[in-house]
Amino acid sequence: MVQNTDTTKFRSIWCCVKVGGWQKDSDLQTRFNRSHPGFEVMNKVTEMGYHLIASSIGESGAPRLPCWRLSFSKAEGVLLKHICRNSTLMHKATVKILKVLRKNNESTLVLEEEDDDALDSRILSGASGISYLISWGFHSYVIKTMFLHEWFERPEDSYWTQDRLAERIRSILKRIHNSIRGKDIRSFWLPEYKLFNFRARRRTRTNKAENTVSTLIKQFEEVTV
Repeated sequence: MVQNTDTTKFRSIWCCVKVGGWQKDSDLQTRFNRSHPGFEVMNKVTEMGYHLIASSIGESGAPRLPCWRLSFSKAEGVLLKHICRNSTLMHKATVKILKVLRKNNESTLVLEEEDDDALDSRILSGASGISYLISWGFHSYVIKTMFLHEWFERPEDSYWTQDRLAERIRSILKRIHNSIRGKDIRSFWLPEYKLFNFRARRRTRTNKAENTVSTLIKQFEEVTV
């Protein structure tokens, strides 16, 4: 952590390590066969490598053990540019609308981690009526990840025409809802890599986020009727 003397603000500096080659635990080479429309571009992105970024499990609340976070940002940039290359299709519009929905519902689209230490203090002191929950904002990266899963399973252009825009948004919202409900938000790049490691964190309540996404799904069901 370093201090900016001009603005008297602190800025974080994180260690980042570039790794050549592709992650050995990734299943992209077997998932993308020659019949998939994205076969050629996936061969390209797997040659770009990835990054290890110093992080920690639990960026808010009590300090946690340091760890390394995997980043595939360069590969994602190339892949998204390829997917959105045809401006007559609704790939880019789908992502934009989902991000707007997230922004408009950010107060309830949260995961709430129980703070056991604070709860123990509350019990000992006899305090009541105070909530000891750490709220985690629902990161836009989850939207991007679920979009990539949707594209992988439905890569043909016919699924991304304007008349099917609401259908695609609803389908991705259902993916998000199922992932939250199952507490299993998986990376697009690595099948065993979780974007939100519930086991590493304390007990987490997901009901607010589930209810919010359920409401959004119903709204888009009405649009497609």
